[in-house]
Amino acid sequence: MFFRSIAQSAAIAIFAVSTITVSDAAYAADVGGNFAVRGSGAEACSKLSKAFESKDAASVERYAAWIFGYASATNKLSPQTFDVSPTADGRDILALVLSVCTSKPAISVEVATAAVFSTLNAIRLTQAGTVIRFTDQGKTFDAREETVRFVERKLKTAGLYKEEETGKASAALMTAIKKFQVSQKLNSTGFPDIRTLLRLAAQK
Repeated sequence: MFFRSIAQSAAIAIFAVSTITVSDAAYAADVGGNFAVRGSGAEACSKLSKAFESKDAASVERYAAWIFGYASATNKLSPQTFDVSPTADGRDILALVLSVCTSKPAISVEVATAAVFSTLNAIRLTQAGTVIRFTDQGKTFDAREETVRFVERKLKTAGLYKEEETGKASAALMTAIKKFQVSQKLNSTGFPDIRTLLRLAAQK
């Protein structure tokens, strides 16, 4: 089930690869711009992709632990950042890194992860905030208030949402999210998942 959900998320996340710029920029480095990468992050992306393809649970857990550790370090060292990811579901981050690795197997896992986090910067959480629960047909999705307000603003700009900004999971907001998802050929859930957020962030 875990591998299937990651694979499905990665397949849906492929659209994001075109918006993710891969570079060798580092958060910190020596005067020459070089820095040491320890552990699984130093390995080639092709190895991460192979671990998923072969359903090697131990290897996948090793890469996931490294990526989540990298996320924690990024959160701590980046200004005005509570969480580099706008969602609490770690599978979202893994799916995005996997999609980059699949398209660029020769780069390192660290470079792919850094590229994903750089792209997520526009929709990162700057504060903890209240957790807002979306519910539809027995399914639930949790998002923080900051993310919900971001969605409201973007949907208003797109002319899909006419209500006042409340930061709440209202029926009107979920309807507007569904309309946007349909327009972008995304799964129409009414939930502000990471794929929807990335598409909203790309809107002018």
